[in-house]
Amino acid sequence: MAGSSQGITLRLIIWRFPITDHRLLVWGTMSKREINLKVLKSAVNAVLDHLLEDLGIENVAIEDEKDSYWDCPYPEMHDVSMQPSDLTVGQLSDDFDFVKLVRRGQSSDISYNLVHIAPLLRYIGETIKS
Repeated sequence: MAGSSQGITLRLIIWRFPITDHRLLVWGTMSKREINLKVLKSAVNAVLDHLLEDLGIENVAIEDEKDSYWDCPYPEMHDVSMQPSDLTVGQLSDDFDFVKLVRRGQSSDISYNLVHIAPLLRYIGETIKS
């Protein structure tokens, strides 16, 4: 457009965490979205601290009938324009066996273990809320 100025509209969201730890997430309508790992870590730690310290929950039982779950492989899980064609079955107990072995610096693919941690966190969230 001739004679008009184009700008990016920014939305600001302030995340407030315990004590004085404040995080700022900024994204523009034209820029890509990002996951700030420090913010994510702080949120996960806050939730786990709440379960452990406030609610006194140290273990969450995996019920036999809920041990298995449907899993949609990457990258199909992010293509919502079509139905997934290749659903697989995951198992929470297997995921936890992998997680128990995770030690920083001892595996070249340690970050891939997030795919085992994610179903466990979801199960805990769904189980605790009910």
